[in-house]
Amino acid sequence: MALTLTRAVNAVISDNTRVDKGPMRDLINDLIRAIDGNNTRSARVYTSRADAVTQIGAGRLDPLVSAVVTIEGAVLVIRARTVFADDPLFPEAAGDRWGAVLRIDTSARIWPTTTTDFAPLRPPAGTDQISVGTNSGVQTWRRINAPATVDPAIHQRDANGTWWMLAENTSAIRTLIANVAGSIATAAFPQASNIAGTANAITGLLPYGNGTAALAGQRISFIPLAANTGAATFNAIQIRTENDQQITAGAIVAGRRVFLERDPAVNVWRMMAGGITQADVAATLATTLAPILARLQAVETAATGAIETVTGETERALATDAAGNAIMVWRPGEDGGIDAHMARTFWERGAPYIGGGGTGGLLSTTALHAVSGHGQSLLVGGEYENSGVSRADLISRARQGAALMLEGMQRGDTDRVVPITTVDMPRSQGYNEAVPPTGIGAAVPGATTSTAVWPMAVAMNEYRHDHDLRMVPVVTQCHGISGIMIEAILDKAGVAWNNMRFWYESMVARAAAETKSLFVPWHQWVHGPSAKSYAPNRYLNLLWQYNDDFHNLLKAVGARGPGTLLIQQTGGNANTSNVAGDPWHVTDEQLQFCEAGGGVLTTPDYAYPIFDNNVHQDAFGTVQAGEVTARAAVETEAGKRWTINRPRPRLMGSTLILEYETLRPGEYLDRHDPSRYGGQGIDDYLGFQVEGATITEIQVRGRQVALTCSAPPTGVRYAMQAQDASIFANNRWSAFRGLLRTSDVWPSKLLPGQQLYRWTPSFKMMF
Repeated sequence: MALTLTRAVNAVISDNTRVDKGPMRDLINDLIRAIDGNNTRSARVYTSRADAVTQIGAGRLDPLVSAVVTIEGAVLVIRARTVFADDPLFPEAAGDRWGAVLRIDTSARIWPTTTTDFAPLRPPAGTDQISVGTNSGVQTWRRINAPATVDPAIHQRDANGTWWMLAENTSAIRTLIANVAGSIATAAFPQASNIAGTANAITGLLPYGNGTAALAGQRISFIPLAANTGAATFNAIQIRTENDQQITAGAIVAGRRVFLERDPAVNVWRMMAGGITQADVAATLATTLAPILARLQAVETAATGAIETVTGETERALATDAAGNAIMVWRPGEDGGIDAHMARTFWERGAPYIGGGGTGGLLSTTALHAVSGHGQSLLVGGEYENSGVSRADLISRARQGAALMLEGMQRGDTDRVVPITTVDMPRSQGYNEAVPPTGIGAAVPGATTSTAVWPMAVAMNEYRHDHDLRMVPVVTQCHGISGIMIEAILDKAGVAWNNMRFWYESMVARAAAETKSLFVPWHQWVHGPSAKSYAPNRYLNLLWQYNDDFHNLLKAVGARGPGTLLIQQTGGNANTSNVAGDPWHVTDEQLQFCEAGGGVLTTPDYAYPIFDNNVHQDAFGTVQAGEVTARAAVETEAGKRWTINRPRPRLMGSTLILEYETLRPGEYLDRHDPSRYGGQGIDDYLGFQVEGATITEIQVRGRQVALTCSAPPTGVRYAMQAQDASIFANNRWSAFRGLLRTSDVWPSKLLPGQQLYRWTPSFKMMF
């Protein structure tokens, strides 16, 4: 840090000269100002970010101050005057911004020592890392919990009882690098450079900085400038054949790569092989193919008169069966060629070369995926009647074999035999567990309801095909019961749990009987309205319990796979005005569950119309939500995050900035057409509401939503309105209403002409 003095030291203090009090006082004050940090060229240090904002004020520091340091918890943040890209103190200022240029985390503590034996050591409290300096290098040890198995080579315990693990050893790294370099030199054929000399006395520089001195076993390659005329050397070391013979004239060909290996035992280079030129390949092919082409020409000449015309004058049958039917045809024209009905083995053999996840669009014949669903009435599905969607149309659009179900099972009725023939069964009647499945067949949607698991299972392999992922048939079934509470689903003696248990037991047994592998990648969860009155965290805790119990069930029945939950976020019902009795914490807690890694939030229910002015979607809405769920699963399989977390809030005066940080690269926020609500139950702010203020303006910009408010708000929520929408004429939407989605829009695979969207989820938060 520079020190500015109002008086020169030599002018104040000099040998054999009386010191005046005034100049001496000025000099001491200069030193005091520098120590206190008040010198105009020094940095400023503040105990917090807020303290810096309060004390500085926009642009009020002396222009010679070079830096500002704010202490933010355990992090020292160094700020520069004109920087504004990272957390500026004054983002809206026209002058100085004081944005962050460096962050230093002081929370981790490193303790240096030269002792490699930790048994007698007592590192200071709070030490996270020990740096051991020795004559051979530096070792870095990190604090860990007690290891399950102690490896003395990497684990130590100090006199305090703390365990440490070796994280880095520079001596070992140097040795490893040296070994790797030696391995590369002896395992590959790197190219020598500066090739010169004569045809029989070749010279060149070896790779890896070895000059002309070869390592034992070192391999090299080079392109010679001339053909040898007899015995030859490389860097004065004789070149011999692999069987220790002198190479003959012409063994080395100009322009053809030579491969050598150093044999120090007899001080020679072994010539491993000579390269092949394009001319060599062409000559060999010409020699090999000439008799074949001649024979084909003779066959064609002899058979011309016997070729049968199939249609037109130039389309010809190349092969026919015993009845004279053409089984292989030559079709002319620019897009013509050989046309035939190819066997399945042909497509399977060529699948890796023509896309479709290595299957060429073919479903696996050796593997099965079990993806069932649990929940309440929205899982059972919406009705076809008056929905514009028919059962027959849906079935006709399903890829054959893509979605399957267990066959031969029966409902648990005691007074009659009811076969289970659709994926919406058995519901509250349960299974007759005395009747196991007899096979696996095509999944069939419900007779009157579409059932959410059906579009999910059917569409999953369509999206896998789009992503070139392996296509595996999805076996599915609905375990849900209308109106059921989550506690009842968790009851191990209850019908809902045992519907699921028996199905997975049967699934494992059936896959084994058909000698097919079984995997459980996903589990659909469509539930929530029955928990609208729950106190905070009650539903969240029960959902985690269900997640654990379901995974334990899979282990118990021997089903492999993560069984990750695909969660469709509940969207309220038509009347959410009773906030005291029905706070709908369940909606936000489903998002919390997915944000914590418990599952994938596939889509919010507020995005799909209802038909009964209550909560239920019709078949049109059920199919849309199910198909979006399928794409969410497959995008995740392809390594693309799907869940949209709640935005990160940031207050700038009375403006609330909401940053949607989990959108994908290239994706941005977009306003949906407001006409869907006809101006009912939603204002101009897309479904956003704030606490402690009112919104006066909204801007959607890239990944941000900016809400200008009448005062600094204390909280915000989206698509979680408290209102009675059931009073609206011809109401087709729940009371939770939102118009914010992303730019990701695509055509439905099951509903021709229908666009599908990636909607942002409902959320609420306080500041």
